[in-house]
Amino acid sequence: MTVDERIQALVIKWLEVNHGIKAVSAARIDEDGWDFQTESAGGCDTCAYSTTYMELTIWYGLETDHDSAHHQHYIEVATDPLTFLSELLRLEDEAK
Repeated sequence: MTVDERIQALVIKWLEVNHGIKAVSAARIDEDGWDFQTESAGGCDTCAYSTTYMELTIWYGLETDHDSAHHQHYIEVATDPLTFLSELLRLEDEAK
């Protein structure tokens, strides 16, 4: 199994576990769609904080799609990079 195939398998499992999306035939992370965002909250000087997270787009096709090349679904995910990576690695470890 190639690295790309392993990543695709992990992303498919991640979609099922974290978003309940089943029967995915193919999935890929949009490599051009990674975007770091910072969200600030709190209205005063002493209670203000900011959170940095990553937005990424995952494109996928379902087994029930007849023409998967033209009927792609996507989900936008907002997470921090280490959490996303650790979730994928955890799923890979569980699969062993």
